[in-house]
Amino acid sequence: MEKLRKVEFNLQGFEDEGAPETDNKGDWFKYNETIKRRKGLFHEWGKSLFTKDDGTKIEITAGIVEEEGTGEVHAVIPERIKFLD
Repeated sequence: MEKLRKVEFNLQGFEDEGAPETDNKGDWFKYNETIKRRKGLFHEWGKSLFTKDDGTKIEITAGIVEEEGTGEVHAVIPERIKFLD
């Protein structure tokens, strides 16, 4: 079995969507959850479908990352992954 590499990643960046323009704590919690740095294990590169604002779909490269502690699997764009080893 191949050794999995340790990574840090986040699901969204500050530039994707600005902070919520609301005082609703639930909106702020969701926003903070998407931009926080997480730790995990990188499995491999794959493809993910992305829908643009105009409705067209494009295929993008994504890293398949297993989140440490939760076991959740995420498709993460390369710019959001930092290899630690």
